[in-house]
Amino acid sequence: MKIASPQAVAAPPINLEQIASLYERFADDLARVRRYQRLLYEDRFDHQKLCQRAAHLLLMGNEMHVPIEVQNFAAAQLNDLNCELLYLLVRDSEPELVAEISPCGGWSTSWILNALHDNRRGRLVSFDTVDFSTKKLPNDLTQGIRTFHQGDVQQSRHLPEQIDFLLMDSDHTAPFAEWYIREVFPRVRSGAHVMVDDVFHKQGPAESGGEGPVVLSWLEDHDIDYFQASTNHAPDNHAAVQRTRELLGLHDSFCLLYT
Repeated sequence: MKIASPQAVAAPPINLEQIASLYERFADDLARVRRYQRLLYEDRFDHQKLCQRAAHLLLMGNEMHVPIEVQNFAAAQLNDLNCELLYLLVRDSEPELVAEISPCGGWSTSWILNALHDNRRGRLVSFDTVDFSTKKLPNDLTQGIRTFHQGDVQQSRHLPEQIDFLLMDSDHTAPFAEWYIREVFPRVRSGAHVMVDDVFHKQGPAESGGEGPVVLSWLEDHDIDYFQASTNHAPDNHAAVQRTRELLGLHDSFCLLYT
């Protein structure tokens, strides 16, 4: 996960001190949201459990009654630390409009929506070619504050003119990165945050599918700093954030996939 501001007039770069202060400031709320998310994960996003449930139902001859969340096999695709940073930054920046490209099953969506609920302001617009998230997310999270558009976002007429917070976790190819840098980044409000997942593949940005080098080159060309806490490429940052989590009693993990 990489966090930056894409505009020429950028917000002050995110650093470890700011991350620690956000954990302390929102510790009680984050603990509550983690409890909610743990239950949601176990019920709808734990891929191993969903596979076991599907296998059991099929063995029992109930192939026509497999629950929708089992049919869609959309597991959580952000680990605990990235989800917490997403929640904390949305809480802190209090965006009026969050845009999310490719939520898949909606695990990241659920963290954004919890932050918007806790802020008591803001709304979310999501774009994806699949509608799994509309079936896996509880109504108490989505109702009234989330709009979902299905289809190729590159052809969408619904991209907001101004975005106050952007989460990108989509097609990790160079052409798609070039498209969203050209077409989406200019819509992001000056000073707002952008989070791009999977830029730092564990084998390096060049192995990300093509997206990583494009994004990093653009940031360098525009002299924009960024924050990341990858275990492989920023181990000191990762360890520092983990120490903060431990001090606050928030270090136990429940989303074990894609870490």
